[in-house]
Amino acid sequence: MRQKYGTGSAELFGRTGVDLEWWVETHQGPQEPTNSVIPELGQFARAVVSTPDFKRWKDLTGNAHVTGVGKAIEKLTGQSVFDLDRGHPYSKVYYDLPKYKSEWPSELLEATEKAYAEMMGGDRRKLNYYNSGGEVWARMVEQYVATKLAAVGISNPWLTQLSYDTQDIPQMMDQEVFEEKILPLLDAVFQAIKDRSLVAKGESYSYGRLPLL
Repeated sequence: MRQKYGTGSAELFGRTGVDLEWWVETHQGPQEPTNSVIPELGQFARAVVSTPDFKRWKDLTGNAHVTGVGKAIEKLTGQSVFDLDRGHPYSKVYYDLPKYKSEWPSELLEATEKAYAEMMGGDRRKLNYYNSGGEVWARMVEQYVATKLAAVGISNPWLTQLSYDTQDIPQMMDQEVFEEKILPLLDAVFQAIKDRSLVAKGESYSYGRLPLL
């Protein structure tokens, strides 16, 4: 069952756990708030979802899984993970957490996500962390800043990463893909914000359609 979220980009970029793919699928029409006020933002979201990187992000193990896995193991085995033999497949997952959910035993992944939701009173949003709109926006803007700085020969390790190698930082986008598909769209987003004085006018807040930047 799909989780329900609010509408507009204030919900997309201002709420934890709003699945970016869900948002794209449900905000296609020209009369949708984001598409009518700042269509460049919708174009950016659709481009991100179409990349192989986004598929990888959906598969990433997150902190929510770290939180739930111990309880899940206890429910599946009837004993604490600390009492299990270290050679048990579930112990191996616990002590050497797989980077990707597709690498988990399927029954343990299912139990872990269920355990996490129970621990959070039914709130499953953090299970979408790496593919949520707010988190994707934050990462892409960081990579945008790093790319713009690099273009003029500047690097700042206190502001951005010095490298965006996805082998080391799988939650980021392949730099070649980013520069080809996302960089021009973010240029367009920020130019639109400037040209339409959206922040200065307060429209970004009052319409609930654009995050305050």
